[in-house]
Amino acid sequence: MEAIKKAIIATVVVVAVMYGASALLGLLGEAGAAAAAKYLTGKAILTAAAVTFTGSLASSAMGAVFNQGGNPNNANLGTKTTSRQAIAPRQIVYGTCRVGGVIAHIETTGTNNHKLCIISVVSGHPIAGFNSVRLGDTTCTTASSTVSGETVFRVTNSDFVNSDNENAFTGGSLVRFTFHDGTQTARDGLAAATLGNTSIPTTHKYIDCAYFYFEFIFDAEAMSSIPPISYVLKGKNVFDPRTNAAATTDLQR
Repeated sequence: MEAIKKAIIATVVVVAVMYGASALLGLLGEAGAAAAAKYLTGKAILTAAAVTFTGSLASSAMGAVFNQGGNPNNANLGTKTTSRQAIAPRQIVYGTCRVGGVIAHIETTGTNNHKLCIISVVSGHPIAGFNSVRLGDTTCTTASSTVSGETVFRVTNSDFVNSDNENAFTGGSLVRFTFHDGTQTARDGLAAATLGNTSIPTTHKYIDCAYFYFEFIFDAEAMSSIPPISYVLKGKNVFDPRTNAAATTDLQR
């Protein structure tokens, strides 16, 4: 209705202008009257009105089509840092890209609650893996080991290390994490060992969702608050009709 209203207004304006021009030419004497009769006939005015009306409608229709996608800066492009939301869509990730996650579980534990535990879901489907984790503007360097049956990545950047902190992990690290690519069939062993069966029951699997489990050690000097967390992921494998299977190499993605 809004488009039709605009088209009618535009048409009325054009007709009024043309009739006004015709009257003005008539005031210029015989030559003006002849020009008005030649160029501003009723047929010409009707043609101009029709062109204006249809052109305005077409312009409105094209605008509606191109605006269906909404603002490209909105959340339909996903999140770039990890956040907490009461209700959040499952993120879809293709290719290699930097994304954020959604905090699905957050809890403190230990003496004086010195350890903060976070589960961050990064996609609503299995993915090929991850390239890196970023804390703030720092791309994490890590050392890995097996703890409670899980491959645990311990952050070794100097910004997140304090050997004087009695609660720190090996090497003075203040952050460690595990990763699950969405194909997991069991809960995270480190999370279960740290938080117990009540917080992390055997049903806590996040089936078909890729996620990270983090443990942060409180440190007033090195890390008094949670830094923004983001990830560079290798997204969902794509079906390749040439091989009749899901792509498993970067060239096929």
